[in-house]
Amino acid sequence: MPNQNHKKAKTININLTEDEYEKVKQLAEIRDLNPTAYTRLTALGNRIKPTIVYPADERIDELEKENQ
Repeated sequence: MPNQNHKKAKTININLTEDEYEKVKQLAEIRDLNPTAYTRLTALGNRIKPTIVYPADERIDELEKENQ
């Protein structure tokens, strides 16, 4: 008989649009996490500093303007 104190891991599935997934992926990468770990930590209420993610082309344009 299995030990009642032994709990199996549970799975929660979520569906994201491509845009939503890319945003989660970018936010995770900034913090050296994978999207699953980032989502788990965020869902559990861990405070992760808000970060503004700019699309790459906007950021490149911004940097080019600064260098002129």
